[in-house]
Amino acid sequence: MYVDWESQNIIVDKVEDIENTLPIKTAMVTARMLYCLPCFPTVWA
Repeated sequence: MYVDWESQNIIVDKVEDIENTLPIKTAMVTARMLYCLPCFPTVWA
């Protein structure tokens, strides 16, 4: 799994990785959104 901040996408290599990395993924996405509040609308663009 790796995070592509440029396109705001999270790529999961394997289905099993979803369960294993969900807490980390959620934390990273949350941190990114909090860090990037001024550009928050672009996260959903």
